Amino acid sequence: MWLMERLLTDKLTRVDTGGGLLRAGMPKLIHIGMQRSGSSFLYNHFRSHPGISVSNPQETNFYSVHFEKGTQWYLNCFCGKGVPVDTSPKYFLNGPIVAPRIAEDVGADNAKLLLILRNPIDYAHSHFQFHMRSGYFNKRRDKYPNRTDGCFSEFIDRYPFYLDRAKYWSILANSWLGWFPPESLKIVYFEHLICAPVHVLNSIYSWMGVEPVETKVENSLQNTALRGPFLYKVKRRLAKRESVKAFIRNSQLVSRIYQKLFTSSVEFNDVDGRRRIASELVGEVRQIETLTGREAPWTDFM
Repeated sequence: MWLMERLLTDKLTRVDTGGGLLRAGMPKLIHIGMQRSGSSFLYNHFRSHPGISVSNPQETNFYSVHFEKGTQWYLNCFCGKGVPVDTSPKYFLNGPIVAPRIAEDVGADNAKLLLILRNPIDYAHSHFQFHMRSGYFNKRRDKYPNRTDGCFSEFIDRYPFYLDRAKYWSILANSWLGWFPPESLKIVYFEHLICAPVHVLNSIYSWMGVEPVETKVENSLQNTALRGPFLYKVKRRLAKRESVKAFIRNSQLVSRIYQKLFTSSVEFNDVDGRRRIASELVGEVRQIETLTGREAPWTDFM
């Protein structure tokens, strides 16, 4: 149904690039994931690159949430003169919906998809903390009927399906790789981005086809979360005001105050819990290593 509606309503010209039909002007460079894996860090550096045009808002979520608004709305989100890059890290988990839409608009052989993967245990735990502090579980009693005291390993024992979001290979195999060839993906390990941000950024720029630029890394890539549900309500309100978000991003002093007063670092140090969860995910990690041809820098799986 969505395809018929788009064919009837979208009048943008399609051009043959040799790799399939590309809807003219559509971003073919797309940062599809993951959340809580340096996405804001990457957006800010892309935004400062003279050869890249990023969107306003930071995440268009066009192919997942705003698809019915049409391609002209999407294109209007990009106002720079550089190569447009869509940074919408929620796309990855919405692959069954998003992947075919991107393939239709951009062309399966034209798309270049950036995927940042972090240790799946840390990723799942970070998301768990986010859901805890934002009050998400209280709103989803139908899915999570029993209250949790904040113990992640016990929560996973009770609701093992929560780990599905960290099964990277299954998500790729069941959606993305059904629409795109493996070479369309650039998979970067988040831990490499932490250890060598300038080197990794330059490798991403080279893959994008833009010139590397002198990069000064000031923002830390810490695993932090807001301290309570009230602050998440405030954040959701501020998220609707791009001018406020831009002010916070551009002011080092405000950013430091924000990090100091309103966030806290989150770590998962339960050795036995990590070992149990690793045993559930090790097969997924091995498949990712085969796909990338590189060993994952995740000590839980070494």
